[in-house]
Amino acid sequence: MKILPLPFYFLLSFMVAFAGQTGTETSALIMRLNRHIYLNNCKTVPEIDGNLNDPAWENAAKVKLLFLNDKENSRPEVLTEAYITKDRDNLYIAFLCMEPAMSKIMTNQKDRDGKIWMDDSVEIFIDPEKNESGYYHLIINSAGIVYDAKVSNNFDDRSWDSGIKTAAMRQKDYWTVEAAIPLAKISPHKRNDIWGINFTRSRTSPENPKITAEVISWSPLIGTFHQPDKFGSLVINDEKLLILNYGFEPALGENEFLLKIKNEASINRKVNVTLKITPFKGKSFSKSFDKILSADKQEKIKLPFELASGKNLMEVAITDASDQQKLLSCFSIPLTVQADSFKFLLANQLFLLGDKNVLQGRIALNLTEKSFSDLRLNVFIKSDTGAPVLTKKDFIFPLKFSNIFSVDIGNLPLGEYIFQVELVDKKGNIKFTGCENFIKLKGF
Repeated sequence: MKILPLPFYFLLSFMVAFAGQTGTETSALIMRLNRHIYLNNCKTVPEIDGNLNDPAWENAAKVKLLFLNDKENSRPEVLTEAYITKDRDNLYIAFLCMEPAMSKIMTNQKDRDGKIWMDDSVEIFIDPEKNESGYYHLIINSAGIVYDAKVSNNFDDRSWDSGIKTAAMRQKDYWTVEAAIPLAKISPHKRNDIWGINFTRSRTSPENPKITAEVISWSPLIGTFHQPDKFGSLVINDEKLLILNYGFEPALGENEFLLKIKNEASINRKVNVTLKITPFKGKSFSKSFDKILSADKQEKIKLPFELASGKNLMEVAITDASDQQKLLSCFSIPLTVQADSFKFLLANQLFLLGDKNVLQGRIALNLTEKSFSDLRLNVFIKSDTGAPVLTKKDFIFPLKFSNIFSVDIGNLPLGEYIFQVELVDKKGNIKFTGCENFIKLKGF
């Protein structure tokens, strides 16, 4: 689906790649990989012929495209699955598109780099630097015809050639696409452990007579597909070094970056971890140290740092300690820190029936300890009509500078809700308030 960039929609801030991101800056209290794919090398290379019976696809990472790009992120009529794997040279991606109306699907576009998005088609968005400043966009229709472009600053460079090899196949009630993309074309300089990625599908013949098309995605969106801040994460596992999670609470002054990592190799390895903070104005801060990672074990690494008010760029690099030219992992996080007194954020705002339905979040107070020692925290869950569902007074006591909370929402029926927090003084006067939406959906 080729749509010119539109203003972002904010009915729900789905926490997909990084909690709280908007555009290329973030002021999130929690940053984590919520919607992600772990990618391993395939043992045998799939034959690009449109047939998904290759052993490579059996062991590939698999994801379902569950969300329509409407304001409710409704469910599509049909199932779409994406498969992804790689070897040293290529990224392999396949799609299985169920379709009860195969006779109605559109395949009008015959020319490469034409308006492929007008047909029944699938799309791939890849941001190998995960910095949201540019990404690669590929579209393939049910005949295997390709559109590929390099997107930067809302400009599509169609002269870029991905070197992609594709094949498509039609069956009675589904169609498939297979693709091989040379890694040298999308990540020529370095192999980051974490890429931004999304998979989408345009379906022209839904059964519902009230709609003319279905626009479906893996990482939930509202509106245009071109929202790199909403891409999910592809975790590359080339070096047997797997980043499981990372997070921090950006606040003025002293902070601590937490990195959870696993060495999946059968031997211990020594790595060098470097954290660099570059403020928009002022001197950069850098901290580096060596760490021995035990074989096949998870490790937690803590990196202290300081943040200035305003725009900052955080960069993390992990190299082989014996050869620091060998980059094992790297990523950057643009963020903005405001000198606000009160910050409230939910860690996740989308729950599928059957998941662990525990609402988690964090409240940070940029106040003097004396001023918030007399405050009380009240929380409320309301339906989308404003009707109260749950109320808890003195929810966290005593309050701290950083307050982590969790609420069991397993008994709530499906629907959209408002989670509201209030800080009140001893007399009941509201000093600070904030609210976030969250939604429970039925599983596919």
